[in-house]
Amino acid sequence: MKFRESANGKVGASKQVVLVRHGESEGQTSAARGLSRDDPALLDCPLTAKGMQQARALWSTGFATPELIVTSPLKRALQTTLLAFPANTAPMVCYPGIKECGGLDGYQIPENIQRPVAQLKQDADLALFEHWPAVDLSMVQDPPMRRPAGEDGEEFVIETDRYHEGRQLSQFVKWLSRREEKLIVVVCHYNVILELLGGQIDRVKNCTPLPCSFVGHGENMRLVLSKSGPHLLGRDGPVVEEVHPTESKRPRQKKGTRS
Repeated sequence: MKFRESANGKVGASKQVVLVRHGESEGQTSAARGLSRDDPALLDCPLTAKGMQQARALWSTGFATPELIVTSPLKRALQTTLLAFPANTAPMVCYPGIKECGGLDGYQIPENIQRPVAQLKQDADLALFEHWPAVDLSMVQDPPMRRPAGEDGEEFVIETDRYHEGRQLSQFVKWLSRREEKLIVVVCHYNVILELLGGQIDRVKNCTPLPCSFVGHGENMRLVLSKSGPHLLGRDGPVVEEVHPTESKRPRQKKGTRS
């Protein structure tokens, strides 16, 4: 599937990107269930029942209809996308560069491991959604795999280094800026949103829309939180939860504790 790009490559003043962290995941509740975050049972884990409720309530009837929905290839983000937005809401595309990072001993923790595309397509939970086949997976490739030394069990993806991750997110912002769509929703993850916003907030709640606009040009293009969400205004006024800025210039990263 091909998406529209701006003919002149310029970012319109009315263009808005809404960042959303997925609903509560089984990784977030693992401690309460006696599981370590490095337990293989959490491999690309799904949403909890609470997370599903959060996703269903994400995009209220007072919100404008997005023109494009971009999602991480991890299951919890895909479930959030499919639950929040019914079939034919807008084109949905999976962008691999916004999957979560964070791990232990140099390896991704299981919940942040992207599964091979063939496994993803056959996922029974995702197959429950009639519009799952319409999600564009053309940019998603099978991840490189490597076994931890001395172990014969599950394979784990090598942890992405911070420089490469930053480059990917920079490319993602430029990719978004070239889109012709005026309202784009991005469903991704805790650390990804902190990195994209560069210290503008110090926490990211599940399923809380964060409206953003573009500033800068070329390599300096970045996202900034909007003071208000004009595209998200309903009849009763703003529906975007208040965000709390931080003085830090860089986001706080806690590997393996957020997803």
